[in-house]
Amino acid sequence: MLNRRCTQRLFLLRPDDETNNAFIYCLAVAAQRYGIDVILPVAESNHHHTTIFDRHGREPEFTQHFHKLLARCMNAYRGRWENCAI
Repeated sequence: MLNRRCTQRLFLLRPDDETNNAFIYCLAVAAQRYGIDVILPVAESNHHHTTIFDRHGREPEFTQHFHKLLARCMNAYRGRWENCAI
């Protein structure tokens, strides 16, 4: 099971169509690239829980890629750049 909280505990994953689509898309891209089976993803306002099955031992690479993609998507959508503080 993966868990990850947003920077500064901000509500950057608050549900809307764009956020939901970005979360599912980034999760699917990373899972397909690393051969991960996603069992149950749950995105909440400032964190996510994702249950996966990793048959090839590539969970660290998958996690890094997924979080990197999602962070870039959400930063672009929210107009955030680098490690900006609000």
